Amino acid sequence: FLGNILIAIGALLPGIGGTATRFGYVEVLYVTELVGLSMIYFGYHMMRKDHSASLHANQQSLQVVFAALIGACPSPIADRPSPSPTHP
Repeated sequence: FLGNILIAIGALLPGIGGTATRFGYVEVLYVTELVGLSMIYFGYHMMRKDHSASLHANQQSLQVVFAALIGACPSPIADRPSPSPTHP
């Protein structure tokens, strides 16, 4: 949850810096872009490290369905017959 918050705030900061630039504070843009990109990176990093199970029943049921579909579908490459060499 905190990762999503960091990503959202990080996405808003360059817009805030652009607004400050319109009012004559050009230096603010570079600082807010740097801080915003850093927040997006750390938010993404936090989300990737989180391996907790989903709390939502719909998402859990979809994970089961997708796992069943992936296991039931054969690999398209493995089922193809190998091409026989043709000689001119």
